[in-house]
Amino acid sequence: MKIFIPFFVLCAVVFTSCKKEEVDAEKPSISLDKPLENAIVNLGNSFDFQGVVYDNTALSSLQIRIVSPDASYDYHYLDSINVTGESSEFHDWITIPINAAVGVAEFKVYARDASGNESGYITRIIQIRDKIDPVIVTNPSLIEDNDSIIFTLYKNEYDIFDSLTVYNFTKFTNLATYTDIGGFRDLIITRAADTGWEVNQFELHDLTTVTAPVHTVGFTIDLDESYPEYYLHPPFLRVTVVEYRTPIDLNVYSSQADNGHHSVEFDVTP
Repeated sequence: MKIFIPFFVLCAVVFTSCKKEEVDAEKPSISLDKPLENAIVNLGNSFDFQGVVYDNTALSSLQIRIVSPDASYDYHYLDSINVTGESSEFHDWITIPINAAVGVAEFKVYARDASGNESGYITRIIQIRDKIDPVIVTNPSLIEDNDSIIFTLYKNEYDIFDSLTVYNFTKFTNLATYTDIGGFRDLIITRAADTGWEVNQFELHDLTTVTAPVHTVGFTIDLDESYPEYYLHPPFLRVTVVEYRTPIDLNVYSSQADNGHHSVEFDVTP
């Protein structure tokens, strides 16, 4: 027995089959109002981001990334926010951890639709800076000419030197400890007089080039009696740590502390 299928039903089946085969290949689009280029955020603080996403059919998610290969270490942040409809405004906040990298970072955002299509990245440069001073604990002790001073630095889990001990090896006494959340970029050791200008000994150690997890530096006090005001201005040992700072900080702030230089001076006895 023959089965009669009406023509309009057959057309509907064919049309439905064709419609199912259609693939959404159009990418969503995104606009970003915040953060602005070179936005500044301090360690432990938050910044907001906002904008609008569009799609021809249905949105799915907003993908957010922060990377900082040019900062004190390569800090990574990943997040995903659900969005729906053909257009959606977004406004949210991101908190930078107190132990995040210090320096230049890239904030990246892109949209994904329900078909898996992805928009292009929008990138903003943000400046993560460290405004938290190091904690320095000193133990005033006698330092004399020819004493050997040992400086030992320790790296944290992010491969950044974040602590320093100053030890008088000759007298077996600890002179000071320095600790800092953002980490140290340089160690400066000087032997000077209280005029602040004449320096007999000076050492600058670039800690960013040191690969070892523990780094030790030795320094022997050498008082030069030919120094013209040796007896008028008692000499001292100055130990300075330099924190990581973004380039924009160096252009804005002029004082030593604001440039990340933190010094302790120890009296030296001839």
